[in-house]
Amino acid sequence: MTPIVVGFAGKIGSGKSTLSKELARIQGWPWVSFGNYVRLLARSRGLNEDRAVLQGLGESLVQNHCAEFCRSVLESGNWTSNRPIILDGIRHIEVVRELKRTVAPLRFVLVYLRIDDQNRQTRLNQRSVENLHEIDVHPMEVQVSQSLSKVADLILSGVDPLQDNIDKIIAYVK
Repeated sequence: MTPIVVGFAGKIGSGKSTLSKELARIQGWPWVSFGNYVRLLARSRGLNEDRAVLQGLGESLVQNHCAEFCRSVLESGNWTSNRPIILDGIRHIEVVRELKRTVAPLRFVLVYLRIDDQNRQTRLNQRSVENLHEIDVHPMEVQVSQSLSKVADLILSGVDPLQDNIDKIIAYVK
């Protein structure tokens, strides 16, 4: 397959990380997570790693240093130009725009995972995460569901079998 950059977006608990990690494993491509990068940055700054702090830090990085933020995440996955990579946890439309510029001439494909609230709550309960309403009212989460789903190249169901979704992504990018 021609080298491309595949990004994953979707609400918390939609299955982004599970799907993106498995696709990376199957393709033998590097995988990197925006969320993991923000957590490491918070830790290096001595900040608390609760959801509110991480969301605030991520928002600040996007608003004040979006290009640098995107390059740093790519570099944390050892990405170099003309090589494929899988990016997990895209939360901002500005990041999508910046990634398209940064990875060019490679093609950037955004995969959005949809999932109903009942299945999300079940998954979040297994991870001891707070309820959906508390998560979904944050402006960043609103942007994920309203903006990123509209610019996604491929929209998949987060409850479909993992292999089915992987097959759909591979077929789409070919």
